[in-house]
Amino acid sequence: AVSSIFINAKDDYGNAVAVLNAQDEQFSLVVGDNDPILATVTDGPNGIFMASFVLTQARTYSLTVEHAVGVVYTTTITCVSAAADATKTTVTGLDQALRTRTLVQSSFQLILRDVYSNSIGAGDALNTILAALQLLNIASSPLFTPTVQVLAIEPAGATDAVKSVYVTTITFTPSAAGVLRLSLFIGGVSVQNPETQLQYESTVFPGAVSHQYSDYFGSGITQGAVAGIQARFVIQAADVSGGVLTRAIENPADQFQVEIYTSSVLDPADSDRVPPVEGGTGGTPFQVTGPTYIGQGAYEFKYTPVDLGKQYKIAIIVRQNDQPIGSAIGKTGTETVSIYDPTTSRTPSANSVALLGLPPDVPGSAPTIPGKEIDSTPGALVLEAVAGERVYFFVQVRDQNGIDMKSSESSAILRVDVLPANVVRDGSVMQPQQVSPGLFLVSYLAILVGTENVFLSLGGIEISNSQFEVTISPGLTNSIQSTISDPSNALSSARAGLPTTFQVIARDEYGNLASYDAVQGPDAFSCGVTSPSGTTPS
Repeated sequence: AVSSIFINAKDDYGNAVAVLNAQDEQFSLVVGDNDPILATVTDGPNGIFMASFVLTQARTYSLTVEHAVGVVYTTTITCVSAAADATKTTVTGLDQALRTRTLVQSSFQLILRDVYSNSIGAGDALNTILAALQLLNIASSPLFTPTVQVLAIEPAGATDAVKSVYVTTITFTPSAAGVLRLSLFIGGVSVQNPETQLQYESTVFPGAVSHQYSDYFGSGITQGAVAGIQARFVIQAADVSGGVLTRAIENPADQFQVEIYTSSVLDPADSDRVPPVEGGTGGTPFQVTGPTYIGQGAYEFKYTPVDLGKQYKIAIIVRQNDQPIGSAIGKTGTETVSIYDPTTSRTPSANSVALLGLPPDVPGSAPTIPGKEIDSTPGALVLEAVAGERVYFFVQVRDQNGIDMKSSESSAILRVDVLPANVVRDGSVMQPQQVSPGLFLVSYLAILVGTENVFLSLGGIEISNSQFEVTISPGLTNSIQSTISDPSNALSSARAGLPTTFQVIARDEYGNLASYDAVQGPDAFSCGVTSPSGTTPS
């Protein structure tokens, strides 16, 4: 803003001087000590002269009015910050380098600045901005209530005349894992990260493992097992908010414990408890392995039931910190499992085949926990892919009792089919590849833009609720597949002095119309035109 001072000029007798004629009668105004501002003094009516100047730094300035006779007047001026500006406001500590965890307090710093980059200190302006500040967790959408602490920090080399830089420290405790986003608007403009040109974001990682949301899955605990044949299941660690851990449990005291009982009444207090170690005493010993960490916060447990010459039941209890796991997701932590006689006839069943997820770092993998069954509810699984990208998942063959089967135990053929069949191109469907006994890797190559239905069949029978949707978007623009559109024959007939236009139809490798890429930007086509005379038209 423009600041002005007024000088009432008088002669030696106190009379007002209307006009300053001689050079030595002129006044001069100096504002500031270091790099001072020299203001121009202009004539005014009845001996009143005005000097105007603009200050851009929020600090204290010295002001001196000088005349030929010496210093006429001296004082100090305190310049305060202008209105807050979103483009100059800075945030530090809230980025992907901030590895925040659920229910762990963290913080970042906010420096509110005006258009001249002056920091704005404590007061109504700062309080108004902070009142509108929100931290949003994109995964679960809760709003965090931040705790604000304002610190005044002297910049390096500051003098007494320079005001402090005000740093607002904002502390928060995220209640759930996900992406944390800062929502802060100043004058209707969002405060953004200058590197990304987007709102500031940081990832909130799952916190310490908790028994409430930890889960278990696999036929070895949900279906049954065959005596003498190793069975398995997976335990997935999660934190208190349900965030799935993608790391191993750090604290040995927080590890999972698995207990097996063979009592006829399945009472853990019975004396025939089976210890989870090979060759243990007290009941019929099972050969067990685990829980063993297999990555992505998951643990595998294997056991081989003994052959009692008949079908029987066991109880499997999974605990964490002596508490049964899964209470917040509808599980009791204890499952009754049938152990079948090895002579029982086993038939592969399309009703029992399981779709299993791949690790999330596998391109195009189903968005599930590794090894966990994909929800088979119709419409529950919708995959997104880019033309030319394969979609992967596992398929585990199971018998009529839902128990995993080895491939040698079944001659049934597992197939992948895509509808509508008339748009499927050669090579799009890769038939299942066996990666371990009974476990197949299934993949589908997305080619045509749109939505396609994919389903699996076993022995010619469609697997129950295996149909799911794949939504395909265009791939990268391919110059060979791209075409020219010239409906007005502009390329064969043009008139001198008139603009000539034609269109380039961008397509990907498979002939799909290319789409605008918000990250990479539009495709850059170049066009060269040469006339018969060798000159280049405009």
